[in-house]
Amino acid sequence: MEELLLRESPSGLITLSYPLSDRQRVLINLHWDMAKFFFCFILKPNSLYEEFLVRSYQAKHEIEYSTLNYDNLLIQAVNRITQRFSGARFSVSFPHGNSSFLCEADINANGQVSAPANQAIEFNLTSYGHLQSNGPTKIVGSLSELLTRQQQGSLYPPVMCYINPSKYKISGANFIEEQQRKFYNQVRTAEQIVIIGVRVNENDAHIWQPLSRAQGKILFVSGKSAGEEFEGWKSSHSRSSDRHLPVYWKEAKDNVYEFLNGGQA
Repeated sequence: MEELLLRESPSGLITLSYPLSDRQRVLINLHWDMAKFFFCFILKPNSLYEEFLVRSYQAKHEIEYSTLNYDNLLIQAVNRITQRFSGARFSVSFPHGNSSFLCEADINANGQVSAPANQAIEFNLTSYGHLQSNGPTKIVGSLSELLTRQQQGSLYPPVMCYINPSKYKISGANFIEEQQRKFYNQVRTAEQIVIIGVRVNENDAHIWQPLSRAQGKILFVSGKSAGEEFEGWKSSHSRSSDRHLPVYWKEAKDNVYEFLNGGQA
């Protein structure tokens, strides 16, 4: 790998010489396209996300949430409900990142490094040949803000893992690692765990290892084929108390509420 060169101009601007391969440029552009696609998802009025948040808030349950999705539908739902109920607060983890988050440690196509004042940032050269960013993260407020960042030539798309077995990350690696630790603690302390719309993927050890060791019972809501995979996973990890509910979320919601209330669903 060629050497990275940092230069500081008389004005104090830091520039970095970082040779990008054609493959790296393709991956960065693909990551941007994926982020824009997911960011444009719009939450329907009276969505199931909102219904569940309202039910859990009104029941005064201590429920925490986690999403592996790159869309921001859960974020939109949380925003709507916290506007309706001034006292509503929800704890959410994003173990694979999300299209709504940008790492503020950035480098543009001209090699100019930018970061918020008095904040620690770091760039690590990985074995994949990418320069991985670490630094504070902010929530993107609009698609125009996202597009502006891209048009400025940023090498760092939103903070999202690549969709591959290793869940490789290039932007905001520290944020994703922090969110994976948060997920681990959510699972470790949970009395009941509901999994909806996720297939077993033991390549995602940061997800499925904590679940395999969870003290709380798991209710797995899915269709037939994903349920068969879960039953195999359950058996291989001696989790006889866990249960598969072979329906989709809309049909499962009453069972989920009962389960979270301590029932058998």
